Amino acid sequence: MSVYTAISSAQIECLIKPYGLGTLVSYRGISSGIENSNYFITLQNPAGEKTEYVLTIFERLHLDELPVFVQLTTYLNQKNCPVPCPVADQQGVQIKEVANKPAVIVPKAKGEHCELTSISHCEQIGRALAKIHLAAKDFKPQIDNPHKLHWLQQSADTLQGMLNKEESDLLNKTLQSLQSFFARKPPLPGGIIHGDLFRDNVLFADQQLSALIDFYNACHDDWLYDVAITVNDWCSNSDGSLDAGRSDAFLTHYQAVRPFTAEEKTCWSAFLLMAACRFWVSRLLDWHHPDNQNREEEMPHPITVKDPVEFQRIVADRLT
Repeated sequence: MSVYTAISSAQIECLIKPYGLGTLVSYRGISSGIENSNYFITLQNPAGEKTEYVLTIFERLHLDELPVFVQLTTYLNQKNCPVPCPVADQQGVQIKEVANKPAVIVPKAKGEHCELTSISHCEQIGRALAKIHLAAKDFKPQIDNPHKLHWLQQSADTLQGMLNKEESDLLNKTLQSLQSFFARKPPLPGGIIHGDLFRDNVLFADQQLSALIDFYNACHDDWLYDVAITVNDWCSNSDGSLDAGRSDAFLTHYQAVRPFTAEEKTCWSAFLLMAACRFWVSRLLDWHHPDNQNREEEMPHPITVKDPVEFQRIVADRLT
């Protein structure tokens, strides 16, 4: 979450009027993150009660791309999953425009992100992810995953000449390993995946999981891929290795809700590598983006570009 599009109180007041939620008391930008502009807005209803919401202005998704993600979070919310969904105005409209960009207003969930993950955190997120997979298994329409092996290969070509020898050798060896695996990968169970269930997309209140947020990377893929993405972030040590206690807790509680198939178990190490490489390459692309410095100078808050080294260590560990 971050602030790339600056807006005024007058723009917010115009935006919220059709909702009938109350009058604007205050608003402030949320300065962390890389993809969208986000604001906390506080509204007061006629009875004097104040409620906080999150206003998200989409910087990458276009208006015609957004409805499926709004449908998904609404669908999961109605399935009693801890997933906040956009509020509808008095005409039932959930997606608006502000500053010529699509925007939504979502009730602010209680809780905070956890920086250091515990066994309990991993147990809870394992169960929650399995429940999300099962709850959304019949969701339509399909959402294609844009970050499959073909994307990795194209991105590797883009990065040629930008990487040092160590990075280049590691990426080439990783792609060779993944190409070999996917040439013989068996069919696996799948459906909707979150695709980005990192620690900054989960909230805990009083050490209890309160919300899963930011489903804007959701897509259809093998469920095991989503498990691997999440385990890599929640259960890795600073040197890139997997913490046995946290990963075992995560997997045990995930499969208590949705047991893994025999085929999934044989594919686990390859999916850990694929998931690690996907985010390493994404960070490398952001890190080496030619316009990165110009964007930082133009934005009211600097763009947060995450260091690729964290996932380089994870890739190196998973490859071995």
